[in-house]
Amino acid sequence: MLTAIIPASGFSRRMGENKLLKKLGTKEIIRYSIENILKINFDEIILVYSNPDIYEISKQYDITKVFNEKAHLGQSESIKAGVRNADQKSDYMFFMGDMPFLDESIIKKCISEFEKDKSKIIVPKVNGNKKNPVIFPNYLRDEILKLSGDVGARNLIEKYNSVFLDFEDSIYFKDIDTLADFDALEDYYKKMNG
Repeated sequence: MLTAIIPASGFSRRMGENKLLKKLGTKEIIRYSIENILKINFDEIILVYSNPDIYEISKQYDITKVFNEKAHLGQSESIKAGVRNADQKSDYMFFMGDMPFLDESIIKKCISEFEKDKSKIIVPKVNGNKKNPVIFPNYLRDEILKLSGDVGARNLIEKYNSVFLDFEDSIYFKDIDTLADFDALEDYYKKMNG
C-alpha cells in the first residue's frame, strides 16, 4: 500500500505570498501538483493544508484533506500530519505542492524502483542534488513521527538505506521559493504553451 502525501501548509515566507495559490497559466500551482499525482493509482492521497483557500481548491478533488493546526512549528508538522492520517500499514511518497512540471513517468519510475525492495528509501537526484518526491517505507513511521522543526525528513535519508535515482532534466523537479523562481517557471510554461 502506498500513500501520496502533499505537505501544503507552509507559509512561503521567502515568497511573501502563498506560492501554491499563484497561477501558472489558468491554474494555481497546487492544482498542477494534485492533478499530476491523481494520474497515478495511489491507494490514498493526503493533502495537508493550513490555508483556507488551498482547502477550497482541494475540495474539488477526491483526496483526503487534513488541517495542520501546528503549521507554525515547521515543515515536519505537515509531514507528521500526513503520516498520522495515512493507513497504519502504508508506505509513503512525499510530494511538494510547488512542483508543477513533475511528470507521471518520474513518479512511476520511483515507485517501480521501490517495488523492487520496499526496505529502501527512494530519492530522485539531478546533477548530484537530492530532489522530491521521496518514498519512505512503513517501518520508518515512528521515526518520521519524531521529526521536529523545519528540517523535514532529510536526516532519515542519510541514516537509512537509500537508493538514489538519477534523472537528467531538472525542469521536472523545479520548485518555487522566490519570485525569481516563479518567474523562471512562468517563462518556461509560456514557451511550452506558445
